[in-house]
Amino acid sequence: MKEKLFLGIDLSETTKQCPNSHNCLWIRRSNLFQKAELLPRNCRRENCRVVVFRKTFEDSSPAFYAEALSLSRLGRAFGQLLVLAIYPLFLETKQIPYLTTAEILVFKKSYYSAQIYQTKKTMKKINTEWVDRLGLFAQNIRFAHEHYRLAIIYLVYLFLKGIEKNQLPDLQTMSPKEKDEFFSELVKGTR
Repeated sequence: MKEKLFLGIDLSETTKQCPNSHNCLWIRRSNLFQKAELLPRNCRRENCRVVVFRKTFEDSSPAFYAEALSLSRLGRAFGQLLVLAIYPLFLETKQIPYLTTAEILVFKKSYYSAQIYQTKKTMKKINTEWVDRLGLFAQNIRFAHEHYRLAIIYLVYLFLKGIEKNQLPDLQTMSPKEKDEFFSELVKGTR
């Protein structure tokens, strides 16, 4: 994941340097390139990696994107932190997990201090350098530091829950009874 971390850092820097990146992450896509005079010189528009990431995020899981969008009111730096947190996970798993609004609501209701602690622990298992970078970046943001940190941990929690939800069980470790139950549930789902 180390190389993915550096790609995340690079995209986060792009997000920081571009004066339009907040819009590229959060404004309605149909309005994204309406005012050419507001775009930076040499803007790659639809080919910009920030825009490509945003499109992938929004198209893969509209409800998850909407949840991140609701947190974007925390300010411009939140987009940089989001990219640094979610983009490396996306590169590593090759997906943005699909979550419905109902699933997010269930996860949100079960999200409390134990989940924060467990998510932080899982994040450290994934890559301590990644967690350190996120923490350093959050510390460098003086105002709303705690809000940013908690919001990012929450979004990583949703990402990991989505991946967990979509994972198939390890059939080799399942008992014959568990396999029968699993396959009968699959058959029910296809009817």
